[in-house]
Amino acid sequence: RLIIPTVFIAIVTIGSWLAYQHLTVREPRPKTAYTLIDELRSSDDKTSEAITNELAEMGESAVGPLCESLGDRKLYSRGYHVAALAKIGRPAVAPLYKKMKEGNLMERRSAVDALGRIPGEDIDKMLLEALNNDVTDVQSNAIWALGTRGAKIAVADLIAKLKSHDADIRRSAAKALGEIGAPEAITPLVE
Repeated sequence: RLIIPTVFIAIVTIGSWLAYQHLTVREPRPKTAYTLIDELRSSDDKTSEAITNELAEMGESAVGPLCESLGDRKLYSRGYHVAALAKIGRPAVAPLYKKMKEGNLMERRSAVDALGRIPGEDIDKMLLEALNNDVTDVQSNAIWALGTRGAKIAVADLIAKLKSHDADIRRSAAKALGEIGAPEAITPLVE
């Protein structure tokens, strides 16, 4: 006698719980820039490309989290962060400029890389500022970006870098001047 009511109560309880679970099924939460950045840290190349595109599609809402992640110690994922910021473009410029000026070494280098991929003469001027950075790696990244962009505005500053005490800076400046193709750089390059 006691067994039947107990079994009945158990069945009703389990049935109620299952019905509750069925009725409360929730849609998966949309991914945030932070969750995508976490996924990026442990993904393969193909997945990383897809995540980079998702972050870029998020636009301005992804800029803050991506800029925060520029100091990521994993060079692999940091390159994808830079690519996403470059794809976002103009909305990323001000935060990237701030990182270029105030960030730690990795943040400054990454910010210069990202800025170098965003078109605009105003960006050329920002990259010129990076030529005077106290860190050689930041200067090298800026030189590379200016050369790749064909920034004629940088010719005089790059000619000055040909006299740098650092051989890598001199080499980078010579290559950048060659990419820009400015006739006024020929004589200083030959010297």
